[in-house]
Amino acid sequence: MKKTLLVALLMALGFFETMHAQTVNLGAKAGMNVSSFYGNRSDNQIERNSLIGFHAGFIAEVKFSDAFALQPELLYSRAGAEEENVVAFQLDYISVPVMAKFYIADRFSLDVGPQFSFLVNDTAKFRFEEIPDYDTDANTFDLALNAGLGIDFAQHWFSQLRYSYGITKVGENPDINNGIFQLSVGYRF
Repeated sequence: MKKTLLVALLMALGFFETMHAQTVNLGAKAGMNVSSFYGNRSDNQIERNSLIGFHAGFIAEVKFSDAFALQPELLYSRAGAEEENVVAFQLDYISVPVMAKFYIADRFSLDVGPQFSFLVNDTAKFRFEEIPDYDTDANTFDLALNAGLGIDFAQHWFSQLRYSYGITKVGENPDINNGIFQLSVGYRF
């Protein structure tokens, strides 16, 4: 019993010492989304175009070494698509990406990780005023895999380019998923 307690105490001390040695940087970021839907199309082959949206929120970068960091984020993000220049489907999410950052050079990183998104608003907006907006009945949860590149410009400024590949379906009829390119600029405090 004493040996087990001693080993647990030593492991806890080692864990807290490792946590103490890490660097945590908080920050904020914002940028542009270029999103679209991919997946099964209906029989009439509707023409889908990208939707320009935005994202903004907060980040925390936890550096474990000069070569590796984790970056959890909390973002407000607009995704969706436009169909035949008639209706724009706007899906607003609270997104939580958790990115593993591999520094491939001094200021450049390769970023990969999952993203968990929770729907807060979904609207179909028609270009014709006589047709009212309506709720799209999109799924309330979206899981995606993210991959991208990051660059640190200076001590505090950074930029990221990322693609978010939706794993879960946005809707069931038709079966479609989100696909989002993001370009961000951020500042670490």
